[in-house]
Amino acid sequence: MGKIAFILVIFSVISGCGTSKKESITLKEDSKNIVQQTCSRCHSLKVGNKYIVKAEGKPEIHLLKGKDREGWSSTVMRMINIYGCEVGEDEFDKIVDFLYQEAGPESNINTLNIEDKELVELTCGTCHGIVII
Repeated sequence: MGKIAFILVIFSVISGCGTSKKESITLKEDSKNIVQQTCSRCHSLKVGNKYIVKAEGKPEIHLLKGKDREGWSSTVMRMINIYGCEVGEDEFDKIVDFLYQEAGPESNINTLNIEDKELVELTCGTCHGIVII
């Protein structure tokens, strides 16, 4: 009887883990879709060589450094309050969480290729004095 109970517990744990992972992947895809649909109305977003948001024919924003959760929250609030971005209450946290996961503090300028570094120096560096080594 003890072996059967042990097997049932193990099966329950394994089954539960599979469901959680699937739900986690679905939640991330849902968040990614919300970010893509919301942010791409106005711009693309690129960290290093990786597009977080791709919007054809719209301005590209190149991040030099990732942001922490508070930084992304402030950025999304600015998009809402200043630029009129429409974000539902249930979408706000998903957007901030996704941006934090994809472009958090560990993202940095070192991931840029030579052409991107030159572009940043020529455009942003003109006013901000950025020199990339």
